[in-house]
Amino acid sequence: TEVYLYSQDTELQEYSKQNDIFYFKNNFKTEIYPKHFSQVIFDPNQGLNNEEADLFSLKHSYIQDAINEVKGNGIVSAFFVDDSRFQDKEGLLGFWQLKVENNYKYQRIYYIPIFIEVNVRYNRRVSRLFYNIENINIDKSTYLSDYIQIEELYQKALREAEKEAEDYFLEDKLNWQQKLEERLQQLKEYYREKEKAIKDIKIDNIRESRLKMVKEEWRVKEKELREKSKLFPKLTCEQLSYIKFR
Repeated sequence: TEVYLYSQDTELQEYSKQNDIFYFKNNFKTEIYPKHFSQVIFDPNQGLNNEEADLFSLKHSYIQDAINEVKGNGIVSAFFVDDSRFQDKEGLLGFWQLKVENNYKYQRIYYIPIFIEVNVRYNRRVSRLFYNIENINIDKSTYLSDYIQIEELYQKALREAEKEAEDYFLEDKLNWQQKLEERLQQLKEYYREKEKAIKDIKIDNIRESRLKMVKEEWRVKEKELREKSKLFPKLTCEQLSYIKFR
């Protein structure tokens, strides 16, 4: 939002006596939106003590319209990052989302930053830098050379993201299967003890009926655990940015 407002010749301002609450002048679609936004927040928790606050989430109509507006300008955002450790390095930063699910309630989500230098080399160190963006100093001014081959950089980023995602998925799958195996052993022991108790019943038809019910319960539970062990990964590119360090 801050970078977009800068491109619109305006600026996000924080209230001097209200932390994390902002205001800004607006010159975008003023036939729909006000010329001045006040009490703007980005953290939903800020709204607990401020009923008049305007939460700018990705679902906010202003944000959605702004995103649609800039989509026509190219396939990547582009900006400078001030960090002397990587001075003059430039390339494509991709943020990839890996979602691992089964057909029940299991879900894990991972975000994978991938930085590919302009010479199409994967830079792992820079990539790791973007796991936490809170301390990254992003300059609002944009930068993108005309000769940059975005598609080539993107394809390299995709290949590296797939490798990273595979590592996450395999580790996740192993941990999940170990947990299910432990649960399976617990269930086996439970039904084994249950069968023992039922076999002590003296009345034949009741004993056989109960044993049949227990075996069916076990069959259903075992099948469910086998189904839960099947995990499905889905990798999507959430954002691309061209970055130059200085």
